Amino acid sequence: MPAKARHFGSSCRGPETHGERAVLALSVAAAIAGAFGCERQPVHHVATPDEVAGLCAGVPDAERDPPSMLKPPELESVRQAMGERRMIKSYVQELRGAELFVRPTPGTSRQWIARDLNCHVAFHDIAGPGLQETSPDPLVVEEAHFTVDETEVAFVIRIKGANKVEGQEILARAQQLVGQ
Repeated sequence: MPAKARHFGSSCRGPETHGERAVLALSVAAAIAGAFGCERQPVHHVATPDEVAGLCAGVPDAERDPPSMLKPPELESVRQAMGERRMIKSYVQELRGAELFVRPTPGTSRQWIARDLNCHVAFHDIAGPGLQETSPDPLVVEEAHFTVDETEVAFVIRIKGANKVEGQEILARAQQLVGQ
């Protein structure tokens, strides 16, 4: 008597056409990306004239390009800003931008620095590529974003990009500001 043939596998049928396989592959890739914290990068927003007017209200014209805090002696030093890049099961530290240390002056606050820098970025959005840079500007790198913190002795402007390449560009421009 011949031996019975054994069939291994599941009772579910798999995709049978190339189109069904492609849809399955995309679905699996999307699920994996979501499970590992991958996100879409934000789309770069270009300010409108009305937004620039709102952001720059009360900011002197001389502070729009470039702000005095981005020049010595107010800008005291620059160092690397690191960020984390997710690997499969861990995080790896990599260069993401620069930390700029700004000397505090009487009447200056984190809010004022943030307003001044937001005005500066919006002004660059409106002026576009026709604006000639008088000095290297780490804030106009494509996906750059910034935060402002304060310590006992300085304000810290952290400018970070979306990846290591943007981080290197931001750091190089920031170091040129202080002549490092």
